[in-house]
Amino acid sequence: MIVAGIHGNEPIPVKYLKSRGIPFTLGNPRAIKVNKRFINNDLNASFNTVGFGYEYKRAAKLLTKIDSPVLDLHTFSCKSKPFAVITSLDYLDMAKTMGVRHVVYMNMNIKGGHSLIDQVGGVSVEVGHHKAEESVEQLEKTIECFMKGIVTKVKVYEVYQKIYQKRKYVNFRKYGDFYPVLAGEKAYKFLGLKARLM
Repeated sequence: MIVAGIHGNEPIPVKYLKSRGIPFTLGNPRAIKVNKRFINNDLNASFNTVGFGYEYKRAAKLLTKIDSPVLDLHTFSCKSKPFAVITSLDYLDMAKTMGVRHVVYMNMNIKGGHSLIDQVGGVSVEVGHHKAEESVEQLEKTIECFMKGIVTKVKVYEVYQKIYQKRKYVNFRKYGDFYPVLAGEKAYKFLGLKARLM
C-alpha cells in the first residue's frame, strides 16, 4: 500500500501519484490543501498516541485504513541524496526495492515510535527536495522498482545520535566516525543525525 502527503508541505508525491492514476492513501488532506507541514501536530509522530487536534484524529483513522507493509513517500528541505528509512530491520529487503542507494535504519527513533511505519511496518522514502525536478525522477524510479521488485545495491546506515556541533555538512559524506543524515532539514529542531555504516 502506498501513502503520500503525510506532511502538507510535501505535495510532489501526491501530484505525481494522482497524475499517473496510481492508487494511494492521502495522509493529511487538510495540510496538503493549505500547503503547511501540519495543522496542529506532526502527523508522522501522532500514530498510536493520545492527544488533541486534527492530526491525532487523522492518525487513528488512517490506522484503520492502511495495510502493512506500507510505502510512505516524502520529500525534504535539506540538500541530500534520496534515501529510504526503516525503523525495523525486518523491512530491509523491502527497502532494497526502492531504487535508492542509501537506507537509514532509525534505531534511535526521532518520532518516538509514533511514525506511520512504526505502527504498520514498511518503508518511508525521502525522494528528494520539496521543489526539485529530480524528486519526480526519483519517484518514477521508486515506484517502478517497488512494483516490479527490482533490487538495488544499497549502503545501510544506523542512526545513533543527534548532531550538536554546528558545521556545514554534506549528507552521507563521512565526518570522522559518522555520516550525517538530514543535516540542514528545516522541519526539525536538531542540526541533523549521526549514522554509522552497518
